[in-house]
Amino acid sequence: MGNRLKIYIISAVLIAIGLGIFLYKHLELYIPLVPHEQVTAWTIDAQVDFTADANLPPNVQLALPYLTPNFRVLDETFASPGYGTAETTTGANRTLLWSKRRARGDQSLLYRAVVVSRPGEAAFSEGTVLPPPVPDYPEHFRYTAMALLDEARAQSADIQTFAVQLLARLFQEPMREDVKFLMDSARTETEKTERAVYILAGARIPARVLLGLTLDKSSRYQQLEPLLQVHNGEAWLTFDPQTGAQGLPENFFTWTVGSTNVLDTDHVYRPRLAFSVTSNIYDADHVLAQEREKATNVLEKISLTNLPVNLQNVYRLLLLVPLGALVIVILRNIVGLSTTGTFSPALLALSFRETGFLAGVLLFISVIGIGLTMRLYLEKLQLLVVPRIAAVVCIVIMMIMVLSLMSHGAGFQTGLSVALFPIVILAWMIERMSIVWEEEGPRAVFSEGVGTLIAASLVYAVIMQPQVQYLVFYFPELLLVVLGCMILLGRYTGYRLMELRRFRSLGD
Repeated sequence: MGNRLKIYIISAVLIAIGLGIFLYKHLELYIPLVPHEQVTAWTIDAQVDFTADANLPPNVQLALPYLTPNFRVLDETFASPGYGTAETTTGANRTLLWSKRRARGDQSLLYRAVVVSRPGEAAFSEGTVLPPPVPDYPEHFRYTAMALLDEARAQSADIQTFAVQLLARLFQEPMREDVKFLMDSARTETEKTERAVYILAGARIPARVLLGLTLDKSSRYQQLEPLLQVHNGEAWLTFDPQTGAQGLPENFFTWTVGSTNVLDTDHVYRPRLAFSVTSNIYDADHVLAQEREKATNVLEKISLTNLPVNLQNVYRLLLLVPLGALVIVILRNIVGLSTTGTFSPALLALSFRETGFLAGVLLFISVIGIGLTMRLYLEKLQLLVVPRIAAVVCIVIMMIMVLSLMSHGAGFQTGLSVALFPIVILAWMIERMSIVWEEEGPRAVFSEGVGTLIAASLVYAVIMQPQVQYLVFYFPELLLVVLGCMILLGRYTGYRLMELRRFRSLGD
């Protein structure tokens, strides 16, 4: 395998891994692509009001959300002064028990959940579900139910179409006489859906009721709505019992699965359960931070935002260095721009972030100009290389100190940031320019100096983009893409753009 093919394979693997992780974090973990993106979160309140029995301790048990496809619970709070709480999880449901030794008069308990939409997030178990036994129906109920099941079976091809046909008969308007008999005493939509589950058991089809809330608008008083699920041997299929439409609506927040007993109380009078829903706008970063606290995915847990703030600020700067280096690679290898040093323009651009672009350019010209003059004078003293460079470093530091004092005395704060200039790099650049001056003349020095400023300016323009800074910090795997591009550019041996004019006569 030739080196060229190896480079192509390595670059392709690096780019594929970087882009794969990037797309996964955006599409599956919902990390936004733009800074300060706004997301809608829903606040759901479940309030239980009752009158306590003065002689007996009240117990209130409320079903809580557990399996919530298409949604993720960010935060849960309980407002229950003086009450003890205990959570239990059984199968696909979770309950909260409130209890208190003594209570008098009217009582109010509150459960609040903040949820955010996460379309496509599955939560229902796809395991094996055994067919239920045929219920011991009353004689007349059995005859009518079996006749209705036979009718639906004759006009269906599988469990899915069977459920649709049965629902069309049970919930059609006006209701047939035989269906009225089957639905006798089922008053609410939830009770009717439970009756459908009961009838489906006669065909040995596993079925259950989902209760949930539709989160499409803010509402002070809202009731749990039922959906029907049937199991086809491989997965649970969800239906709207009223319309027969299949699929779980994206705005349907599941509260309980397979259980319609949402509120259970002991030793209380007149218990009432009321739901209210309201929407709020949150910053996506805030939502992600809350999700990360409960995350089980490794990529969700591993994030630079988990580091202390001072380290975060360090990496916000360091992660821009490879990107600046890529810009320099393009400018030198593709464009053919001549600079003083290889990556010193990138480091210079990073210092411009602190000083400001215009002030940074002026400081750079001042320091390089004075330093180059002093370096040429030191040349006349015929010093050795190492002492000469050390002297230049000392001169650069003193110049920076003088500029800081002068700017502070004049009431400007920009000069105080000059200490962030890469001092050693400046000293080396002065040394390099003085050698070029001796070997090639002042024109070459001027050309390299201008090229350095142009390169630093372009790097500065790239790394100062808020979108670029955000992507590099929240998606550091993109550095693998940068690395792959660098390796690919390392094999470029064609003409540079600035050489086209130079060799144009050969083409003629």
